[in-house]
Amino acid sequence: MHQAFDMNVLARLCDEVGEIAASAFVRSFSDMLEERLIRIDLAHPVMDPQEWSSAVTGLGTSANRAGAQRIEQTCANLLTIDPSDVFALEDSKGRLRTDGRIFALAFASFLNGQTLA
Repeated sequence: MHQAFDMNVLARLCDEVGEIAASAFVRSFSDMLEERLIRIDLAHPVMDPQEWSSAVTGLGTSANRAGAQRIEQTCANLLTIDPSDVFALEDSKGRLRTDGRIFALAFASFLNGQTLA
């Protein structure tokens, strides 16, 4: 099982760009997450495959940098689903929304100096 928020990734990002920039990036990722999930919901893999791929790939890439492993993995899985399999797509998009909520809680707990089991 992938972690909701990998603090080791945050530590590496801090080493690369500094603590302030790393914190700002992850905070921005968390703040914009809902809008990015809506973009994925609105994009359609058959009607506009380029927009779909761009939305899912972009979120997965940002999730990788932010330490959001579950979101990253779910995005990777979404890209492998047959676009005609509506049930699998909706199931994975639901999982992505859940992963987003879990990440937001884990990150908020981290900011408050707590750990989320």
